[in-house]
Amino acid sequence: MLFLSKNQRDVVRNRLEEARCEALTRRIRTAFEQELVRWDETELRAQVRRSVDRTKQLGFREEQFITYFVIWDIFLGEGFEARDPDGELIAILHQDRAEPMKFHDFRTRMDTLLSLKSERFHG
Repeated sequence: MLFLSKNQRDVVRNRLEEARCEALTRRIRTAFEQELVRWDETELRAQVRRSVDRTKQLGFREEQFITYFVIWDIFLGEGFEARDPDGELIAILHQDRAEPMKFHDFRTRMDTLLSLKSERFHG
């Protein structure tokens, strides 16, 4: 059996997280190639890393949920949830619920806000 010190585990964890962020950056770049033409690779990679960290601080761990938040951050700006005119997104984030249910409610509200084309929300 292999035993790693806490420092070694932290190094491995950080490298795995960096690899996940790199893969997510590539997937987003491929999916939104035209929309991200103005973003250079270093800038996009840094934004993805910040957004991944931010999303985890908001309580989301599942990769599919993190991906949505990263994309929303890129296109709507970090902290987009604070621009909900009714404050529902922030309220959802503060709910003590299972991650999938919380994300479902958050995404439903995002769909509503994005369909309204509210200038206040879109910035």
